[in-house]
This record gives sequence, structure tokens and C-alpha cells, in this order.
Amino acid sequence: RTRTTIPAHKVYQNLIAGRSVTRPCQVWQSDITYFRIGERFYYLTFIVDVYTRRILGYAVSKTLRAEANLRALQMAVSQYPAGQVAGCIHHSDRGSQYTDGRYLALLRRHALGISMSRRAQDNAYAERINGIIKNEYLIPWTLRTYQGLRRATRKAVTDYNTKRHHGQLERQAPLSFEHACRQGGQAAHRVWVMRDAYTPDEALQQSVDRHNPYAYCAYNLN
Repeated sequence: RTRTTIPAHKVYQNLIAGRSVTRPCQVWQSDITYFRIGERFYYLTFIVDVYTRRILGYAVSKTLRAEANLRALQMAVSQYPAGQVAGCIHHSDRGSQYTDGRYLALLRRHALGISMSRRAQDNAYAERINGIIKNEYLIPWTLRTYQGLRRATRKAVTDYNTKRHHGQLERQAPLSFEHACRQGGQAAHRVWVMRDAYTPDEALQQSVDRHNPYAYCAYNLN
């Protein structure tokens, strides 16, 4: 299996355990995945808003160096006016790309909370985005070159944000849902970011596939 997480020595607290969100820019999640073309592996980084499911930042890279993550984060924060993302929690695994000094400095510069954990289940929304972009968009397009992958990823993110409807977003696409939220035309709902022993509605957890490691947010991801 191709590894995308290179463990780092810096450890930050998990700030999202048992937490729910009720509006945009409360919790972002980020993850890295790989995409194979021929005998070569390339890497995709995504940052997603848990509440709106919108992909805010992304990058395509030939390596696992932190520069791609920096580009994705810079893209994400540029989506909003200065100061609007302050207080938002940025959650990721503990890979060296996320503990890179430049990445941490950029998070702090924009007053983003730093949250990390080891388990993939704790980063389920970002993991799900990886699967959607690869399986619903990139793989069916039969890509052959790195430049083609970059163009296709840009189109996939645009199509996902503007055209892919989600049941938990009132059958709206992420960008439309976010606009409705900001204009006050969308009723607030509660999204559990990550369940823990104290998270309510355990019946919901039991009503979905028990073999699904992301069962606690299965209803919210589609």
C-alpha cells in the first residue's frame, strides 16, 4: 500500500472529538491521497469544510513534500475575507506535511485552531472526499499524464462543489448550500464531526453498516 502519511514527532491535541458544527468555517479537515498513472504515483491534497462539504483548497503534486499542502491551505484561506476564518479548527492526521513549520505558521497567522489525531476515522469527511474525487471523477476519465491529472482535478473540484448534490444539504451542491447559509435562507442543522463516548443519538450509529469505519457520519457524507 502506498503511504501518504509520514509520521512526525510534533503532536497536537484532537480538538474535534464529540464536537458538532452548525455553520460554515467551524471545522475544516484535510488529507492526502495518491493517484496512480501507469507506474507513477502522484498525490492529491484536499481541504474540506465539514458543514458545507465544500472543497476549499486542493493541490496536485509529484511528491509528498509540504509545499502542496501549503498551496492547498493558501487556496482555502483565500476563499474568505481577512479574519473570517479565525477560530475555525483545522483537523488532519499527524503527518509531517501538517507539522511542517511553514504550515503551522500559516495556520497560526490566520488564527486557525490546530487539531490532529492518528486514526483515519477521526478525519472521515476528508477521507470521503478523497474517494469521491478519485472514484466518481478521476478514475472514469482514464488519465494518462501528470498535466492531465492537474486539469482533471481542477474540473473535478469545480464540478463537485457546484453540481454534486448531497442528501444532507437539502439536495444542494456544496457551494449553493454555503451561499444559502450565509444569506440566512438555509435552516441550520447539526453535523457531528467525530463521535466519542459522549456523543448522543447512538441509535443512528447502530442503524448503519456496523462494518463501516465511518458509520458515525455515513448519513452526512452523501
